[in-house]
Amino acid sequence: MLRINVCFDASKKVPAKIQQALRAEIEKEILSNYERGVVSVGKGSSAEVSISGVDDDEKKVIMQKLEDIWQSDSWLP
Repeated sequence: MLRINVCFDASKKVPAKIQQALRAEIEKEILSNYERGVVSVGKGSSAEVSISGVDDDEKKVIMQKLEDIWQSDSWLP
């Protein structure tokens, strides 16, 4: 099962609506291609992205899709 975890640095104070919008966009653009998957977006002690449950080649593809989502502003509320 695919798992995507996105953590924002808690000191950056990213609004909850931004986190929710990012989660929804990841679910729409990435999870829709997988039978099972989980996306978690929240705050942590540092900014990080982790992907598990897929092989290394698939991780690279997913990471590129995540970068494309992040660089696009169409998902921002």
